[in-house]
Amino acid sequence: MDLYGYVDFNKRFGVGSDDDVGVWDDDGSPVFAELEPRLSIDRLTGQDLSIGPVKEWFPASDYILDLGHGRDSQQNVLYFGPGAAFDTHSPVNFEVNFFFRRQFANYGAANAYSWDGYRLQGNWSAPLGKFAGGGLLYVNFINWDFDSKLGRTPESPRTDYAVVDTNVLILDYTHLHYFFAARYFKNGGQWRDGAVVDLGNGPERLDETG
Repeated sequence: MDLYGYVDFNKRFGVGSDDDVGVWDDDGSPVFAELEPRLSIDRLTGQDLSIGPVKEWFPASDYILDLGHGRDSQQNVLYFGPGAAFDTHSPVNFEVNFFFRRQFANYGAANAYSWDGYRLQGNWSAPLGKFAGGGLLYVNFINWDFDSKLGRTPESPRTDYAVVDTNVLILDYTHLHYFFAARYFKNGGQWRDGAVVDLGNGPERLDETG
């Protein structure tokens, strides 16, 4: 089994984002987590199931939990589906997952507690060289969510798709790791870029692409 993931305790020590600044108050999210476990079918069965450029198959998942205070500030979603690792005949690693989305809580959105849409997830990495006792690695991963019910009415401030593309440079030593990340997103969180909404502080125009 491979497991990638992280857990953020956003309200530790009383410091968080601009809207999330107290440990004991009822605002913001005390915990945000994303976990992506997957299993190798080839290794579980002891069989070589490679076909053409696909060298290994997986049941893969992506689980996201935002433990906000109250239903309108919580998200709980499971992406699950097949995954594959490809043989690039090079040091480049390339993998793709195709997910079905089971939405539970979703910040009060209309698609809560339903099957809604899909996610195509790709990631690849390439070593860029070794020097001074360390190595430099480039990693790219992209999530494309599509065919959601949220954007099917013209007046909705939500969209039926969203894209997030993350690029990372990692400088890796034996005991030290440094990284720089740059992220592009379009319609972040399936909010329509430029839509005008009132989230409790008066009308505001959303800036969801950048």
